[in-house]
Amino acid sequence: MTGGIEPLSYAMPPPPRAASARRMFWFLLPGATCIATIVTTMMIEIAFPNGDSRNFGGACLVLALAPVGLVFGIVAIRETFRPKGLRALAAGAAWNAVIVLISCTLIWAIVRFGLLKDA
Repeated sequence: MTGGIEPLSYAMPPPPRAASARRMFWFLLPGATCIATIVTTMMIEIAFPNGDSRNFGGACLVLALAPVGLVFGIVAIRETFRPKGLRALAAGAAWNAVIVLISCTLIWAIVRFGLLKDA
């Protein structure tokens, strides 16, 4: 006996799991979708200043995704404090930024070049 009390190895909690970019991507996806919807809705409203009733779904999607994006954003911030969390946050945010840029570019092309005018 060494005089001190040593903790038992089996009584120790397991080490915290490292953050993963895949989980971070899914945590950030509702917020990214909400941002893309806001940007594309504004693009459509600028292109059609008299109003376009066909864009009502964009506002509904923003209202549905804003609270979900906020909750999952908080979960993503908590996940950032895990080991390798900042790297996972950067990777997940980068993939979500790609999705936002692609959707905004597609809506811009549709509005700019009138790809769906006959539809």
